[in-house]
Formats: sequence, C-alpha cells, structure tokens
Amino acid sequence: DTEVRYRLESSPQTKEKFPYDFCLEIAYRLHGSCLDVIWEVSNPSEEDIHFQIGAHPAFFYPDYDPQSSGRGRFTFDKTEGLECIRIKEKGCVDAVAKYPLDVPADGLLPIESDTFDAIDTIMLQDSQIGMVVMYRADRTPWLKMTFDAPVVGIWSPPGKVAPFICLEPWYGRCDR
Repeated sequence: DTEVRYRLESSPQTKEKFPYDFCLEIAYRLHGSCLDVIWEVSNPSEEDIHFQIGAHPAFFYPDYDPQSSGRGRFTFDKTEGLECIRIKEKGCVDAVAKYPLDVPADGLLPIESDTFDAIDTIMLQDSQIGMVVMYRADRTPWLKMTFDAPVVGIWSPPGKVAPFICLEPWYGRCDR
C-alpha cells in the first residue's frame, strides 16, 4: 500500500549497452507527506563494475507566474564555502574551474527566470550539501529534499520561462 519497487537485472539485451552483470532496484516509499526514493545497485559477479546513476525529478514552482522573473528561493544545509562546477561544451563539465556559490546572508538563494541562462546547471560535487529546501515567493518552505548522493545538480531549461526546477541527486556526473 505504501511502497513500490522496480528491479532491472542484467540480460543479453542490457549487456549490448552495459557489459557488466548487475541488479538495480529502485523503490518509492510513501510515509505521511514524505516520499523516499531508494536506489540499490548490486553486483552479482566477482568482476568490478563501473556505473553512474542519478535522478532528474522536476518540481513545479508553487507561485509560478510567467510574467514575473522571480521563481523562488532555496537554502541548503550548508551556506558557506560552496563551490560549483559548470558544463562547458557539448555536455562536458569543466572540472578544473570552480566557482563560488554566493548564498546571501539570510541563507536564501534567489532563483530567477534567467538564472540558468549563463550557467546551465548549478552543480555541487564532493558531498558539499545533503539537503535543498525550496521556498515560496512569501519565503515559506514548499519542498525539502534530503539525499546522500555526492553530486547534486540544480537545473531549469536555459533561455526558457519554465514553470519547474529540477533537483537532481547523482552518483557520478558528466565527463570532463
């Protein structure tokens, strides 16, 4: 009644694209107003496997107004010393250059309709944060996501007036 679990196991068809034996289970568990998303990757063989996994969940801005440039605000469980890396070209990341993520003194990072036009993705790696809270325009909390993934991407389509933002926990990231 409160949980669903999906399983994908290696097969001759998966080995055409990914040459390792594996078992991937993804579960969704509902309790109260919380949803847990659980990823379990197991290796049934003696051979080492290499993989990356991540999610691309999109969340509607609660006060979306296409005429307004404001989209909301975010806070993290850490607000000082944060550094981003960025996509540079053809979907590859510039892992050498690190950019400070300057969070205002009140801890609330504003997201505007053009925030992602120049940077594409706010990408934080090395387990810098483990929580993102999304706020309404009136600064009341709307959504809280906690995770233990080492990388998180925050993204909305550049150059568009999108009604959503993606909060993406990743185990791995695009190549350099």
